[in-house]
Amino acid sequence: VRITNGLGSYEIWFVYVSSSDMTEWGDDWLGSTRILSPGNTITVNVAPGTYDIMVEDEDGDTYSNYGAEVGPSGYSWTPTLSDMD
Repeated sequence: VRITNGLGSYEIWFVYVSSSDMTEWGDDWLGSTRILSPGNTITVNVAPGTYDIMVEDEDGDTYSNYGAEVGPSGYSWTPTLSDMD
């Protein structure tokens, strides 16, 4: 799963990718010391399947993508301000 920060000037501070059958988000893929600056990309390695993706920006706003189908060639998502929850 490739996630590119398309939030204009906002940094992404948290990235969550969880199987759609999970009830909790799990761990933050950025960790405690990393941020995703505007225009930058993070790759999260997961097996093919159906996933829910959520990112949280520096202001605490969240952006979610539910039911993303990750195939053998992966999946790309660029959250934008219009994706805000």
